[in-house]
Amino acid sequence: MPKKSDREVATYNALLYGAPKRGKTAAALMALPTALCIGNKSAIGRVAQEVLGFTPAVIDNPPRQLEDLTQMIEDLSDTWDGTYGGLIIDDVSLTLQHSMHEWSLQGGSNTRYKFMALMNELNRFNNAARFFPGSIIQLYHENAPENGNLGGPQTPSKNRTGDSPPHSDFVARVYGDLDSIDPWWQNAFCVEPLGVWLSGSRLGTCWPDTPANLRAICACGNGDYDLRRPRGLKWIDDLMSSMVEALDRAPPQTAADVISAARSVATPFLSQDKTPEKVQVRWGLRDGLAVHIIKARRSASLFDLPAAPSAPSLSTAATPPPPPPRR
Repeated sequence: MPKKSDREVATYNALLYGAPKRGKTAAALMALPTALCIGNKSAIGRVAQEVLGFTPAVIDNPPRQLEDLTQMIEDLSDTWDGTYGGLIIDDVSLTLQHSMHEWSLQGGSNTRYKFMALMNELNRFNNAARFFPGSIIQLYHENAPENGNLGGPQTPSKNRTGDSPPHSDFVARVYGDLDSIDPWWQNAFCVEPLGVWLSGSRLGTCWPDTPANLRAICACGNGDYDLRRPRGLKWIDDLMSSMVEALDRAPPQTAADVISAARSVATPFLSQDKTPEKVQVRWGLRDGLAVHIIKARRSASLFDLPAAPSAPSLSTAATPPPPPPRR
């Protein structure tokens, strides 16, 4: 048998986008907590500590120009040895915004220069991300659907909105889901290929209200993904498994049902000599809830066919009423 270190680990290229403060950074850190992060060290560290209870690995002095970011990814690809669980880039949209300003200065009166630079450098970046040897999660802000165009990751030119998604294995919009039964984190991934937002998944079937949990999506799939927890937090996997078992025995219908199951499952972990942080316990419970929901949906009978989707409308505005009749 091959050694564990010699196994072929499955990887993915994911692109998450959404409005500010919708939980994109937290979703990425939940999925790849042992990743190497490129972005604002203070902001990423604050989310990791306050939401999940660990300290992430973040590169000092991250590049602000897209060319430099791409070069860093290419350099990391040459030396990647799996020490880290993947790569998180937070936030590509802000890097593009800063780069566009610099290209405007370089182009001077030539207004086409910055748009040509955007097209060429974004293509190079997408290729570097696509062929990165480990898992990678890119975070973007969003461009809303407009004038018949699909909504998607935010770029300085809306003509480039659709450039990055084809290179990714998982593309989802992160949004607030007020109907979620998750009592701690009411966010979801919108994965709806026939909708008005660019999205899609090669990581297994997903839905417009998929739990915003890439770790759970991978755990329910067939690939051997790197799902390592940070050092000292392996026990969260045991908590997650206990939560899944409890919910499988009594599938929850409301947030109150989830809380009831969580209370019974978490009590043994909270009574240990070294009491874990509450956010760490919550992390395991949320992972367990997400695994339960995704596993239950994917195990539905082959013949439980969903209703045929209606043709999507690309217009974000309602059709105006007809004019009043002339008198």
